[in-house]
Amino acid sequence: MNQGKEKKNPRTNLKNGDRRGGDNRINRSRNISEANKAAGIKAGAGGAVEMVIGKDGRARPVRPNARVARVDRVEREQIGDESEELNTETNHTKSATNHSTGRGHSTKLVRLHKYLAECGVSSRRGAEDLISNGEVYVNGELIMTQGTKITPGRDEVKIKNRIIRPVEKGMLLFYKPKHVVTTLDDPEGRPTVADYLTVKYRSYYPVGRLDFDSTGLVLLTNDGDFAQCLMHPKFQYERVYEIVVDGDLPYSVVQEVARGVALEDGPVKGRLLIKSQGGARTTRCIITISEGRNRVIRRLFDHLEFPVLELHRIQHGPFKLGKMRPGQVIKVLESEYQAARRFALRQSEARH
Repeated sequence: MNQGKEKKNPRTNLKNGDRRGGDNRINRSRNISEANKAAGIKAGAGGAVEMVIGKDGRARPVRPNARVARVDRVEREQIGDESEELNTETNHTKSATNHSTGRGHSTKLVRLHKYLAECGVSSRRGAEDLISNGEVYVNGELIMTQGTKITPGRDEVKIKNRIIRPVEKGMLLFYKPKHVVTTLDDPEGRPTVADYLTVKYRSYYPVGRLDFDSTGLVLLTNDGDFAQCLMHPKFQYERVYEIVVDGDLPYSVVQEVARGVALEDGPVKGRLLIKSQGGARTTRCIITISEGRNRVIRRLFDHLEFPVLELHRIQHGPFKLGKMRPGQVIKVLESEYQAARRFALRQSEARH
């Protein structure tokens, strides 16, 4: 007889009436707390290491996902590096699987020009031109009517016998050297941005322009919605330039630029900071404006009678040139791209 003695479950070593696993949970929690204490980790501290209990009952830190860390490193490397191709191999496989099985196809109607922009064919305005010029076919039918709607994944869209399919969106940073045209093609045969892109990024196009004699940051994307936000003046995305002008620039010009200067295509204003003056011959400045009209800075200083000798863009919106080298192309990290995109689209929705 076992009367008067407490019964124990031989499998769990728990007393009758105890909740299953209760003592285990307490011990596991105690082990984790002791391991955190030994590692110098305080509860709630930023960067705390996640712990896990092994089969031997000891707490160990969770090992970071090595592939995620590799992707983050790879995406910062120069485009064209063989190691970067590893970053997208899995994504391409998943995309191909979804396409073949029909998963991921949208049933939502979208305007044709928007679809073309989202596929990286061109900007929305450029897509409208393609439609007007009779270059776009849907299910074998020539479409020249603006506003035509399609169902992505069901309707077949072609341009010059090439089927247009959605591609993974992203953002590239390009350090444009001097005497490179900020287009994908030049009838005069001059070097273009496209000469610096691999086949993998042929769907990316420049966000705005940087003139032939200027250098610095050019953004490239295949995301039409994001590109529209970055380019349109109503969203007030700032462009920052380092410039050298001819002459000894007086402080009165700083005030004049802040108030606004009338040009033939409308007023322009910005923030001008004088960095240094080379005697009476040149002045080095930084100017910040929130629009990208054609050669607007050069035309502004021509109007003020201080011609621009050098122009170098160092920032466009949240993206900075940093320590890139002339001719270098870098892919923006997916996390940074998505964060900037969400912010831009929220602004866009708020303004409508």
